[in-house]
Amino acid sequence: LIDGMTISSTQNSIVDFSLLPSAFFENIDVITNCSSSLFGTNSIGGVIDLHSKIPKNKSFNISASIGSFGYSNLSTSANSKLFKFPYFINFNYIKSNDNYPFDYNDFGKSVSVKRQNADISILSGNIGFEIPIKNCLFTNKLFTTNSERGVPGAVITGKIENSLARLTEFKLMNLSNLYLKIDSNITNEIKLLISYSSSDYNDKEFLPNDNFANSYFISHDVRITNDFSINYNKFFNLFNFIFQFSNLTGNKLSTNVGNYLERLNFGIGYNLSYDLVRKEKYSISALVSAKYDYWNDIKNVFSYTASIYGKNIIDNTIIKLMYSNNYRIPNFNEMYYINYGTIDLKPEKSNSYSLSIDILQINAFNINLSSYYIDTKDQILSVPKSTVSWSAQNIGKVHNYGASISIQSKLFHNSLFSMLSYTYQNSIDKTKNSPSYNNLLPYVPQEIISFIINYKYNVFSIGTNIYFNSFRYFLIDNSLNSTLNSYYNIDINLSYIIKLLSNKFTISLIIKNITNQTYEIIKNYPMPKRNYLISINYNIH
Repeated sequence: LIDGMTISSTQNSIVDFSLLPSAFFENIDVITNCSSSLFGTNSIGGVIDLHSKIPKNKSFNISASIGSFGYSNLSTSANSKLFKFPYFINFNYIKSNDNYPFDYNDFGKSVSVKRQNADISILSGNIGFEIPIKNCLFTNKLFTTNSERGVPGAVITGKIENSLARLTEFKLMNLSNLYLKIDSNITNEIKLLISYSSSDYNDKEFLPNDNFANSYFISHDVRITNDFSINYNKFFNLFNFIFQFSNLTGNKLSTNVGNYLERLNFGIGYNLSYDLVRKEKYSISALVSAKYDYWNDIKNVFSYTASIYGKNIIDNTIIKLMYSNNYRIPNFNEMYYINYGTIDLKPEKSNSYSLSIDILQINAFNINLSSYYIDTKDQILSVPKSTVSWSAQNIGKVHNYGASISIQSKLFHNSLFSMLSYTYQNSIDKTKNSPSYNNLLPYVPQEIISFIINYKYNVFSIGTNIYFNSFRYFLIDNSLNSTLNSYYNIDINLSYIIKLLSNKFTISLIIKNITNQTYEIIKNYPMPKRNYLISINYNIH
């Protein structure tokens, strides 16, 4: 989401983060409690909500980076005012060869080769502005990117599949927002998203008339939402209306739909927040929400949520208990992409239960405890058909459950920050009479551990990020031969700030995978070993 608006593509449910410059956003909310009635169809596993900002003060920023494997990056941004209206503009260019070395087992002998056809170049630009008019605020944000990249496939006995495959993409997205304050208790907000995407894939390893030689796609998404809110006494009411139209043109769609398909969605929702108890020292509030969606190519869906939120019921704690009935509509690729999609794919539905407890400020420590249980029917999963091909399928019944603990601390006047988190989770096939009954789903690790520590002293800072991912299976048979080994990464970062009057010049160094680990996140797709990134940044106020 950007400012509460869904931006994921209807074609593949993917968000291209190369479109989104970090300088454009002031904070990021990671919401792990899923709720389709609150956040829409793709929120069945949680959401990331990016909150944008358009700075009011004048500033100019330029940064450059160079790194391992031919990586380079140049970025510039500026914000100022035009006719008293604030605006923000950013341009960014990234280029990388990504020809990193990796090892593979060649009949018992370890052989080192370099990754081929993994280069990428991206040029992106962004502009945003806001216009306040009496009780209204109009904001507009435009994002565009053009990229060309190699598309290396799996590494099979040292040979890189698709070593000549290339992909060219162009993406344009515009998000407009009109906020109207009717009075002190009533507001109305209209959001409009228009996006365009084109992609052209070509693989010279195949003959020109071969079915796999080339593909092109052009997609459009138009989304309009209207949020009308009434805040009265202890009640907060939100009425939500949604319209969405998407289409896709391409030459690699199922023969059942030809080269063109479209999707239409109308939705209406209602959220009610209510203060059950509000005292000076503690409070208890409740939230209920419901949403009804019409889809022209899939049956209509009703979703709902109920939650209880308590603050300081026990001293220095926040407790949240939540239940939600959720769904996810399959995207175009999952239904219609040739040799991958399944045209009769069903919507994914689930009942989700979660409990989270935040324990605040215990000797400068904040602790979060959370747990969840999700009972999913017809879960949509990319199931490997072989080591190099996949298929979108419904898994009849899946149980997902897990628990996590996170501990944060800020010591020595906030100069030392640390965070330790541990997650245990399982995703198990519970489809009766299934050959994979009680087996773990592919690529879901049971344990994840991360540790971040950062120390700042005056103009110098140093930090490290340690990440551990337990073993996974890459096939649903859960056999020993389908096991991916656990792995860990250790990254180190250093930075130094030089102050020049009111301006800042920053030099930073990042060393990734400092222990030079060999690992795979997806089978037969090796990841880079140790690599370096040096950056300089100059900020003028």
